[in-house]
Amino acid sequence: MRAAGCASIAGMSATSKDLSTLFDLRGRVAIITGASRGIGEASAALLRRAGAHLVIASRKAEGI
Repeated sequence: MRAAGCASIAGMSATSKDLSTLFDLRGRVAIITGASRGIGEASAALLRRAGAHLVIASRKAEGI
């Protein structure tokens, strides 16, 4: 079991602090659906920390 805040990428375990050294998404655009909660929200936060510009969508305006 991994600790909270950890991700497994291609068999590597990394904390969210280390992800910026693994991925440089500056200048890239990510489209996230369901961004107001759950996996969509977590994905948006992770991609933003990696430097991506985000286009987000959700059925509900709350939480965006």
